[in-house]
Amino acid sequence: MRNLSTVWKINGQAIYAPDRSTKIEIGSLSRIVMTDDGVAHIEWIRTNIHKVYIKYAAMTKVEMTFMLSLVQGKEYALTYDDLILGINIINCYTPDSSAESYSAVLYNGLWRNVTFNCLEK
Repeated sequence: MRNLSTVWKINGQAIYAPDRSTKIEIGSLSRIVMTDDGVAHIEWIRTNIHKVYIKYAAMTKVEMTFMLSLVQGKEYALTYDDLILGINIINCYTPDSSAESYSAVLYNGLWRNVTFNCLEK
């Protein structure tokens, strides 16, 4: 069984600590216009947009159901350990999730590579 995290939370509720393969990206949204003299002019629309890619190598059916019920097709506040900001909270959503069935018998259902993305709004 997995342990609930003291840091990672969804809407203030503790979630299972993600595996080490969890990835965090920080991106920006811009509009680039090329003028006739060949110079690119960048208009920064928004910077510091966070994307948190959470992955669990294996979860029981109960654990997976709990996690996906909190995020799949929903908007929520994610508290996580950011690589630059430390403990951070972002408002985000999860459009897709995935998991691979491993066993219907072990642990009353065992799933592998449970993944979902938390995309900052």
